[in-house]
Amino acid sequence: MLRRAKLSALLALIVFGAGWLAAEIKTTDAITLQVREIGKGLKCQCGCSYTVADCNMLYCHFRDPVNQEIETGIKAGLTPPQIVSKLMAEYGDVLRTAPKVEGFGAVGWAMPFAMLALGLLIAPFVVRRWRKNQIEQGPAVAIDEATIEAYEKEIERDLAKDS
Repeated sequence: MLRRAKLSALLALIVFGAGWLAAEIKTTDAITLQVREIGKGLKCQCGCSYTVADCNMLYCHFRDPVNQEIETGIKAGLTPPQIVSKLMAEYGDVLRTAPKVEGFGAVGWAMPFAMLALGLLIAPFVVRRWRKNQIEQGPAVAIDEATIEAYEKEIERDLAKDS
């Protein structure tokens, strides 16, 4: 009876602790949410391939100061584009997670779509050429029945020898 009570108490503690932890994780203030939202658009420069919001390096030398600057900007009343512009002026275009939509950056946006369209235009010609080459080569060479029977007998002998 005592063992069952201890087990029930332990189970209740685990369930309560998990619920409390989940509640703690979900309760974040508005500034932290804004910092994360702005950080999602900035590439971390610590060597990882994540954004400032998603960098998982403990005590990241880049993420922590940038998050502090973003928070300072939010508290100063700056809008997210103003904060991003300020950070771009300080650190450069390496913070971008996507190319600009102006100048050469527009090519970065347009190139995948242009290559897809080009591929869709070229594909029918390539398929026709393959089919034409296949027809010109003619059907596969027919093998006479005697050759097939010889191979079947050899297979049967090998199977009989292995058993």
